[in-house]
Amino acid sequence: MSKARKPIISSKQAPKPPARTAASAGESLPAGVKVGLALLAVWILALLIFPEIILNGYNFVMGGDNLAAAPIARMGEKFAEQGQVPDWVPYILGGMPLVGSLTYANHYYPGFFLGDLLGFIFFGSSYAWLFLHYLLAGLGVFLVLRELKVHWALAALCGLLFAYNPPMVVYADVGHGSKLMTMAYLPWVLLFTKRLFDRPTLDRAALLALTFGLQLLALHVQIAYYGAMIMGLYAVYSLIAGGKAELGRNLRATGLLAAAGLLGFFVSSPLYLQVQEYSQYSIRGGGATGGASWDYATQWSFHPLETLTYIFPSFFGFGGREYWGFMPFTDMPYYWGGVALLFAPWALALTRNRVTIFLLVLALLAWAASWGKFLPVLYWPLFEFLPYFNKFRVPSLLQILVLLPMVILAGKGLQAVWEAAAGREDRAQRLGQKFLLAGGVIAGVCLLLLILSPMLKSVFTGWISGAREHLQGPAADASFALFTGDLLRLILLTAVLYGSAWAVLKLRWPRTLLIAAVALAAGAELYHFDRRLIHPTPPEQLENYLQANDVVRFLQGQSEPFRIFPFTDLNPQTAVHNPNWYMPHQIESIIGYTGAKMRLYQEMVDSIGYGNPNFLRLMNTRYLVSSRPLAQEGFEEVFAGRQEHVYRFAEAFPRAFLVNRAVQVGSPQEALRLYRGEFDFATTAALEAPLSAPLEENATGQVRWIEKRPDYLALEVETTGRQLLTLSEVYYPSGWTATLNGQEVPILKTNYFLRGVEIPAGTHRLEMRFVPESKGLGNTLKWIALVLIAGGLVWGLVISRRLGKSPSGSPASTPE
Repeated sequence: MSKARKPIISSKQAPKPPARTAASAGESLPAGVKVGLALLAVWILALLIFPEIILNGYNFVMGGDNLAAAPIARMGEKFAEQGQVPDWVPYILGGMPLVGSLTYANHYYPGFFLGDLLGFIFFGSSYAWLFLHYLLAGLGVFLVLRELKVHWALAALCGLLFAYNPPMVVYADVGHGSKLMTMAYLPWVLLFTKRLFDRPTLDRAALLALTFGLQLLALHVQIAYYGAMIMGLYAVYSLIAGGKAELGRNLRATGLLAAAGLLGFFVSSPLYLQVQEYSQYSIRGGGATGGASWDYATQWSFHPLETLTYIFPSFFGFGGREYWGFMPFTDMPYYWGGVALLFAPWALALTRNRVTIFLLVLALLAWAASWGKFLPVLYWPLFEFLPYFNKFRVPSLLQILVLLPMVILAGKGLQAVWEAAAGREDRAQRLGQKFLLAGGVIAGVCLLLLILSPMLKSVFTGWISGAREHLQGPAADASFALFTGDLLRLILLTAVLYGSAWAVLKLRWPRTLLIAAVALAAGAELYHFDRRLIHPTPPEQLENYLQANDVVRFLQGQSEPFRIFPFTDLNPQTAVHNPNWYMPHQIESIIGYTGAKMRLYQEMVDSIGYGNPNFLRLMNTRYLVSSRPLAQEGFEEVFAGRQEHVYRFAEAFPRAFLVNRAVQVGSPQEALRLYRGEFDFATTAALEAPLSAPLEENATGQVRWIEKRPDYLALEVETTGRQLLTLSEVYYPSGWTATLNGQEVPILKTNYFLRGVEIPAGTHRLEMRFVPESKGLGNTLKWIALVLIAGGLVWGLVISRRLGKSPSGSPASTPE
């Protein structure tokens, strides 16, 4: 006997879902209009968050790395006005490669040119180049979510969440614009990688190559490396998840991915071959493994407990002086925002598929790797064996690879609610009940913590006071108050966001309520936190800071080459200027600030100190600049400015001088020991390699400067016998060449860290030029890559269509 079937409900009896068409929420709009509206939303929020900077010409905070970056940027502007940016910068730390050290390489990145071209979008702001990257970041997330079939308005709002997340705003404020610029490409790298594995074609590989090349040129190597990690992880994941059924396509996509990555590097090779060339001579290449030391590289590791800031952004303070977490300091919490926090988990619960699982894997691996020294079992293998990974520091930067997937998952979670609200009523109501239950649990926990807060306060403030000496008493109480504020904020966010989800699911209210709630929550949070994180300063403050003062005018009036020692700039508390302040004034200094100092110079300073008399003499340190009067033997005051005093160091050697004797040292350590003794560097040079012929001790001579530019020196040297010319120029073997009367001669490593050239009897013209060895090769590779990328795009978009083939190839079978 067959089982009786339940009667089918007639159309008269069946509940009718409300008419909820896509058109009612704007899905009928043309694709270009949706993109335009998404960009408009990002643009409007930029005006709301940065009104002083965009509309009134204000600058970002005058402090921290901005004080170091502003003089460099102004120096670069002056070079550009002169028509050529040199490859060597002589104005800090005795001289170093300008581009290879990434001290200044703006002329390699087309984003700055676009900023000048499209600056009118942001009312001519001098930071238009930076704000364009907020548009790029927001649009990238929007397109990723549209690729994943998310409603355009929800996708646009998630684009705002990524573009204006607290770290993205802080990096702009504190002078880390290269981080922001490079991060803006991450969603694009993910988008084009996914598309390539959906349909592995030449045009898609070409787009990925171009995107990755631009990301590399955006000047933050570490973040661009994370882009490569996304590409590599997606390939591995696809090969595993696709199995044998998709092996052929995924292998083809992996091959094209490798080619795209290589071409992307070739696009950026004029820059990065110089960076690679210099890295072996910098402190970033100084460890036992050819990279930064473990302690240096892992200072900014993300402690597992700081994961609490995903939920309560002020749990460890909110950055700056309020911060009491495990890093030396930080300017912001790694907080995703309430929308991402509350909806990302629903994507995994409701729309679990290959893409959402990949995003979860990416976020989990990045989260664990960001622990750095707190999880050495994972980070140490990456540090030791992953190519070039040991040249990076700040493991917590990996948190950007947690934020990006969480924002995308939030979009998928919102889309699941959107679709459920238009589907079967019984399913929608069950899901609405789940949202109501989840919201009740979250609000209940927060309320319980608020009720218990008087009892928790003493424990909490005890942790704070124990972690930071300056956070005692009222300061610790204020930090605890921030945490209780987070509890109230989370309750409110839960009520608004989960309440709207419940209303559209359970009560069948219009789905546009969900868009309105997300827009309200995201906009309010981003505005609240971002306005708190930026510190606009009037334009005249920067101009007054960079303007030449009376000391600069005095120093610029001197004729012979010299360097200065800005004595108080070693102490940020008493410094009148940042160590880089003299760069746009083209005054050479023995100190400076950069994240990639030349290793030879830094080892010298670490060993003997800046105050070593022999070091000061050999560095041609003619003047010492101090903000307070000095009574130091050997230093004569020659100028008293309004804020600073200038002292002449009479014992400073000329920039280039001849010696008649040379001794060979057996090791660098032996050469350094000479600086602590009575060795006479004025007459004798210490060499690590033998001379080609003996020097004549009775010879005499003179040196006359003909020309001196940052990467070119010309001198006339006259001598009665064979002598050694010692130049107070830092020895750098990769790029500097010397010619004597047009014939190339070797440059000798002299006195541990300087240059020397053997000069025979007679009158000679000595020239030294700096041309990085990799520069020519880099330019060749760039043009080869651009031609191949253009060819791939033309083949995919033009030729294949004329041959009757789809540029996208066969239909994809990869599950979303």
